Amino acid sequence: MGCWWVILAGTLTTLLAQTGRSQDVTGSSFQPAQVGSTCQIVYSAQPCPQNVCSCPPCPACVCQCYKDNVTAPVTPRPTQGVCTQDGADSVSVARGCDVLYKSGVRANGVYTTDPDGGGQIEVYCDMESDGGGWTVIQKRQDGSVDFFRDWDAYKRGFGDPREFWIGLEHIHRLTRDRPTDLRVTVADTGGTEKFARYRGFKVEDEDTNYTLRLGLYLEGSAGDSLEYHRDMAFSTPDRDNDRSASNCAEDGKGAWWFKDCHTSDLNGAYHGGPSQSINWYSFSGDNVPLARAEMKLRPSDF
Repeated sequence: MGCWWVILAGTLTTLLAQTGRSQDVTGSSFQPAQVGSTCQIVYSAQPCPQNVCSCPPCPACVCQCYKDNVTAPVTPRPTQGVCTQDGADSVSVARGCDVLYKSGVRANGVYTTDPDGGGQIEVYCDMESDGGGWTVIQKRQDGSVDFFRDWDAYKRGFGDPREFWIGLEHIHRLTRDRPTDLRVTVADTGGTEKFARYRGFKVEDEDTNYTLRLGLYLEGSAGDSLEYHRDMAFSTPDRDNDRSASNCAEDGKGAWWFKDCHTSDLNGAYHGGPSQSINWYSFSGDNVPLARAEMKLRPSDF
């Protein structure tokens, strides 16, 4: 996702310290965990004990240590530690924000996950909204990040702690193996906030141009402005996959699952002109730009 996550690392470290949800096990005399049990491990700058399995019987413990015994400051990275027969610890990254939440993590922040075994993804977890356990995939709030970008940028992801797009490839990986809920939150300049929630949200792979599979609209005060985009491929200014005679991404100064052209576009220009702004038609109509937007995912069986 880029180095901007490092900026947020200090914030997460502070949160962990303030909440007291982790403990330094260095020099402690904890009893070994049972073979095959699972602990929640939070990496920090502290040296590890002899092996991470010295924490209390899992899953009650939260051990704070750094596996490689380095002393330089490092970014906290919650993951799963599994005690093996020989007393050594093997470490695998948690599958998602939902798993971390169920393991006892309650602080919003950046965490390392691996949703499908295909490699690690650094994601921002919302552990507070609507029951917690959400992976945030898009955020707009002040116009500080330019969303008028090409296909490669939208594929890989871009942004900073205040505004970002996690990347189409990551969204595909987050949604391909499990039924997934999408929660969209939008707000106007007056601070009125509304939401929409979908079940069965999925983004196909790049061979389909990251086609949107919408699933079922469940509920929401914002109304359903994604139905029009059902089964549409993603379009960017340099990759026109919409059904319009013009390039909707070029016209809208953003990128989206355009049709001809849109009833929603959360990646439009910040406070742009008509049909070019952040928009959710059933909230505000086409000519009223929204001030904030956020998209987040969570497994439907959470």
